Amino acid sequence: MTYSLEELADRMAIQDTLVRYVHALDDQEIDVLDTVFLPDCMFDLTSAGAMKAPWTEVKPFFAKLHLTCTRDMHFFGMHKIVFRDPSRMDADVRSKVINPMGAIGEDRKEHFFQIHGTYDDVFTKTVEGWRIRKRTWNMGWTSGDCPYPTDAGSARMEIAGMGT
Repeated sequence: MTYSLEELADRMAIQDTLVRYVHALDDQEIDVLDTVFLPDCMFDLTSAGAMKAPWTEVKPFFAKLHLTCTRDMHFFGMHKIVFRDPSRMDADVRSKVINPMGAIGEDRKEHFFQIHGTYDDVFTKTVEGWRIRKRTWNMGWTSGDCPYPTDAGSARMEIAGMGT
């Protein structure tokens, strides 16, 4: 397959947006995420037991994620980028995700586990760069010693005081 330089630049810019997301989330630089998501970006995190809501409601949850675990490090990869039309103003992007975590269980010990799944994102090219306008989490499985008695998303929302 042959790509034009412009298409390569768009693909790299989309990947840079995903890298910015991962680092901002793990480093608790939540305001940086405003450069990743459009203000009206719609999230569907229900496959993990969490919320379906716009960015304005998800952002406070993300700001409290550090309260729900002792360690948290996202790994994204294998981005499948499909532009919706030749103008490349919109793209469907699927990313594979592994999220190793640590959390304190009811036994007061630190437990280590991983969450596996994919994100399906719809990206839009804006004057500020590529932004996500729709995000769906597709829960795969949890491996390791997960201390949460329910879905990780609903347990983390409860710990963060966000309810479900």
